[in-house]
Amino acid sequence: MAAEQKVRVPEQRHRQELILDIAIFIANQMIFRSLDCTNASTCAIPAVVTAARVFFVACNTLLLVAFSGQLKTARSLPQNPAVLQDIEAMQKRRKKAVLKFVILLMIHAAELHYVACQIGPRSGLRKSRR
Repeated sequence: MAAEQKVRVPEQRHRQELILDIAIFIANQMIFRSLDCTNASTCAIPAVVTAARVFFVACNTLLLVAFSGQLKTARSLPQNPAVLQDIEAMQKRRKKAVLKFVILLMIHAAELHYVACQIGPRSGLRKSRR
């Protein structure tokens, strides 16, 4: 019976993390829409975009540092089957956090590139040379 519970816990955690990710996404969308900031290039308050990006990088960096610290602590414990199972679970969790960070960072970078192309030399928004 205990072995069955150990198998179910990670599945439940994945579900909880997915629900939390969806809730965070919905909350962010509601906040950005309430601030009339649905597009980075036309945001009513440009500082919101910068603040959101800084918040994203800071939170994800802290999350990865926390995961790495937990993993380091677990590795320093006397090795037994329970500790080894925890280390394996922590490594998977950290890999998933890194993957989320990279995917979201690529989305932000693509948006920055798109905005930069929109305000490039052909848009007429740059200062003209005399």
